[in-house]
Amino acid sequence: MKIRNFAFWSLTLLSTLPAHHATAQGVTNDMTCQQAIAEYERNGRVYVRQRSASVLPIYVGVPLSQKNRLYCDFDQFKMYYTVPTKDKRRCGISWRCQN
Repeated sequence: MKIRNFAFWSLTLLSTLPAHHATAQGVTNDMTCQQAIAEYERNGRVYVRQRSASVLPIYVGVPLSQKNRLYCDFDQFKMYYTVPTKDKRRCGISWRCQN
């Protein structure tokens, strides 16, 4: 019985970690564009609150400072990946390849 309770509470705690982590780091919707860019540069990801109120991690492309490390196919071009911030509707946080 003790092992079953321990397993239940361990799994419950582990399942809540990503939500707490996203909350601790903040979401781009509550940041300025410059803060979101810095967050992506530092961690390689940001969190975005969707209309449904769910929070999703974003790992798209390379940070702005690493544009030269992104190699696209000949039929693609480099384009900003944008997220919503409190001061801009579309804030470019990274570069990605686009057809």
